[in-house]
Amino acid sequence: MSFLGTIKANKKEVPKEMTDRDNRRLGSTAFLFTKELTLVAYVPTTSKTKKKLVLLLSSMHTQPTIRNTGKPEVIEFYNATKGGEDTFDQMCSHYSCARKTKRWPLCMF
Repeated sequence: MSFLGTIKANKKEVPKEMTDRDNRRLGSTAFLFTKELTLVAYVPTTSKTKKKLVLLLSSMHTQPTIRNTGKPEVIEFYNATKGGEDTFDQMCSHYSCARKTKRWPLCMF
C-alpha cells in the first residue's frame, strides 16, 4: 500500500530546511529522501506576491523527476489523482446521519 498527500509545514517532524520560504525562488523544488518516503517542497510560480510552499509526502515516488512543465512528477501525479478525495468530502457534506425529529427537547430543572 502506498500513499501520497500534502503535509503541513508547521509539523515538528518536517526539517526547517524544507519549510524555509525566504531563500527559495519561484518554481524551485527541494527533495528529501528516506528509506521509504519522499518529501517534496515546491514553490509554485503562480504565487507572485506571497511565496507559497507546497509540501507533499509520498511513499511511491523514489526519483527526483521534474516534468517539462517545471513541476515535479509528485505534484503532477497528486493533481491528477486528488479528485477522489474532493468528491468524497463533497458527498459527505451533502448527507447527514442525524435523525429527523419534530419533537422539542424537554426542559428538566
